[in-house]
Amino acid sequence: MKNFLMIALLIAMVVAGIVATMYFLGISVSVDSLLGKKQSQEAVINNMSFKKIQDEQEALLKQQYGEDWDKPRIKKTNTPVVKEYQFKRPVLALDSGYSIKDPGMASVRGKREVEYNDRFVAELIPRIEAVGWEVKLVRGDHEYISDKHRAAQANIWDADLLLSIHHDVAPAKFLKEKVIDGNTVLVNSSGKSFEGFSMYISKQNKKYRQSLCFAQRLGFRLKPMQHNPAYFHKEHEGLNMVVKEYAIYERDIPLLYQSEIPAVQLKLGVITDEKDEAWLNDGQYRDEMAKAISKTIRAFKQYCPN
Repeated sequence: MKNFLMIALLIAMVVAGIVATMYFLGISVSVDSLLGKKQSQEAVINNMSFKKIQDEQEALLKQQYGEDWDKPRIKKTNTPVVKEYQFKRPVLALDSGYSIKDPGMASVRGKREVEYNDRFVAELIPRIEAVGWEVKLVRGDHEYISDKHRAAQANIWDADLLLSIHHDVAPAKFLKEKVIDGNTVLVNSSGKSFEGFSMYISKQNKKYRQSLCFAQRLGFRLKPMQHNPAYFHKEHEGLNMVVKEYAIYERDIPLLYQSEIPAVQLKLGVITDEKDEAWLNDGQYRDEMAKAISKTIRAFKQYCPN
């Protein structure tokens, strides 16, 4: 019995020495393992295995995004980036009636209507641009183009409004030859009043209500500037007058009814009437008319919506 105790004590001392030595060397051993018991296994990642995984992940990121995968993709700047908003200006398709090939009637001064139309259109353009609209001329200088193609051109542009500038003449049966400044011309010599502005619109136009709205607002601005609107187209030509106060007539001409946008033909005055033609040759008077037209166009989209 004494020998047995001595042996057991010796074994305990040996085991204790082994455990102490392993602890000193940084080796962890549980009692269960010394006793031969099965220990539950847990995933342990030491420093060396974590570094390996990190290197693999970094290699994969470099392969996908390049060597600069970990660098910022947007350069920081102290100056804020502001995108400029491109405002689309409304477009006026501006038509100067007639052409060099088809110049229209002669005035009391012997000049053809196309000269009056072109002169006023040139004066009107800067007024329209000043109120924020873009102007596109339907007919170029020395260019012949039919009414049908004038409407088609405005449709291609998808303009917001088509305005055709014309000048008027008195009915042919009231015109008589007269010599003015050495030229023999046809002049209203009837004693009747054939003067003033007028406008044409078409009920076949797809934007008829907008066309009428624009014509009414334009007539409101033009009427105080002149003695009377031109009422004679109803009496002597049988045209249907839509708004008598401003001499707005219904007339189905291709320029108006083939236009897919609001369209108005404006006749500024009667060039075969001596009094009216004198008004039309007054630069200050023409400028006042251009102002009235530009103001009406500026407010068109506000007061005559789709």
